[in-house]
Amino acid sequence: MVRGLWVTLVVLCVGSLFVWASGDCGCESTVQPTCYETFRSNEIIEFKVTVPADYFWLHEDAETPLIVRWWVETLDGVIVRDEPLPYPVGSWASFTWDLTTGGCELVGPGFYRIVVLTTSGMAISTDVLIEPCRPCSSWWSCWPCCPTLVCVCQRSTRCPIPCGEPYLILRNGGTRSCCGLSVRIFGGIGVGAP
Repeated sequence: MVRGLWVTLVVLCVGSLFVWASGDCGCESTVQPTCYETFRSNEIIEFKVTVPADYFWLHEDAETPLIVRWWVETLDGVIVRDEPLPYPVGSWASFTWDLTTGGCELVGPGFYRIVVLTTSGMAISTDVLIEPCRPCSSWWSCWPCCPTLVCVCQRSTRCPIPCGEPYLILRNGGTRSCCGLSVRIFGGIGVGAP
């Protein structure tokens, strides 16, 4: 009986390792950019343009580029979100992409490019990888949310900062629940006279 239990346990472990090693865990095997930043599918991406001081040194007669539009596209150039601005804004402004399309649908995992267009006609861009949601640090606390917890996909490969050119700085602008489940408790206490 004990020997049968051990044999079953070993077979399950070996089978699990085989499935894990042979599966792609939902990671796309398409062409990937040489550098990118990774975000989870439950994160909101906040980004802003940085115009370094050496930009004005290398482009002596250049004016400060103002932002007139931003969009997100796939690596094939298909635009999934387009946000023209009502008036040009400076590089102090920050923007957020909540990983939705123009039709308010969540995008799937994969590579995307965030592009910012300036008044000088310059398009400043950076690539991002959206991975399936894995917000948990321990498997037993949220196993239903994290079916791909054991999968290891690509890691961020940050792009080098270009000398004398504007670039985008990206960071996590917040998260939303990946489980689709949230609990809110409302209530009140009242005192009445008889």
